[in-house]
Amino acid sequence: MTLRSTASCLVAFAFVAATPAFGQQTGTQTPPKPTAETKTDAKLPTLTAAGLAGKWAVTVNSQGSQIESALDIKTDAKDPKKFTGTITSQMGEAQLQGEVVDGKLTFSFAMAGGSGDLNVTFTGTQQKDSSLTGTLNFGQGEITWSAVKAK
Repeated sequence: MTLRSTASCLVAFAFVAATPAFGQQTGTQTPPKPTAETKTDAKLPTLTAAGLAGKWAVTVNSQGSQIESALDIKTDAKDPKKFTGTITSQMGEAQLQGEVVDGKLTFSFAMAGGSGDLNVTFTGTQQKDSSLTGTLNFGQGEITWSAVKAK
């Protein structure tokens, strides 16, 4: 037996030893009864482009740090589902275009990167407290973000 296989056996043994009632028949569990906090019948606010209009403070969670940005959203006079605006961060300012469809928002903008323009797309939904949460994608995977209406 090699050192590697011995270590694997020890890890497996430690897992089995730490698992309660390993190999024994377990009884059935009764699921907890729903309480006021666990009920899901509370209605979320209906997200509309008009409801997004105004200034928002955005927090992007990137690699364990938070990047603060500001959104300024204006509704589109021709289409009530569409909006335009600007996003401003430490990286500069960009013009954005977006829409709200079935309670979900999507907006995108182009940002100058080291090897050319990056297209950044935000998607999200409105929460019970009227904040926004979602993910953004710029071709390198998804990053979470949240936003609250600026005061």
